[in-house]
Amino acid sequence: MEDTQDEAKARQLIGHIAELESRLAHPQHWTEGENIHNAEKLRQLRFELRRRQSLGDLDPLET
Repeated sequence: MEDTQDEAKARQLIGHIAELESRLAHPQHWTEGENIHNAEKLRQLRFELRRRQSLGDLDPLET
C-alpha cells in the first residue's frame, strides 16, 4: 500500500508541475501577481521533484 500512495503522490507532483508549466506558457490569462506566484510555486515543485529523484523516490524517466 505504501508504494501505491507514493506513486499517487509522485503523479500528483508531476501533474502540478505540468499545470503550472501550462499556466506560465499562457501568461495573458493570469494577473502579474498570479504569474509571479505560479513561477515561484513551479520552482519549488521542480526542486521537490529533483530532491525525490535524487533519493530514488521517483523514476527520473517519468517526467
